Amino acid sequence: MIGISRNMHWLQRLIALLETFDRMPFIWGLHDCGSAAADAVLAMTGQDLLRELRGPHRTALQAARHLRRIGGVPAALARAGLPVIAPAQAQRGDLLWLRQGRKQHVLAICTGDVAVAPGSLGLARAPISQAVSAWRV
Repeated sequence: MIGISRNMHWLQRLIALLETFDRMPFIWGLHDCGSAAADAVLAMTGQDLLRELRGPHRTALQAARHLRRIGGVPAALARAGLPVIAPAQAQRGDLLWLRQGRKQHVLAICTGDVAVAPGSLGLARAPISQAVSAWRV
């Protein structure tokens, strides 16, 4: 397992990144839930542990194909060495797998109070209670 630790100024870096994200629209492959999570982990740890989530996709269909090729989001997080935790234990900076609809999931960043992920007009917010899985960063 990879040794993962947050850098000294992780919280300031995460807050600055989320402020930037709140002004950015969702764009497949550039600012989607996988690339946002990868950017957050990079900001907090200085390691690009989730680079494989930054796929070459530009559409939802291409993203689905890319995720199938890499075995899905949970598999990518496991390969990165992020430990699975109970969603109720998630703290600021951890990653959450949120159920949206019957079959769709979104990778989100825990802010401590809510989960955030790229949305059409900036960050979309959801209750942490929607999380079905979580990973410690």
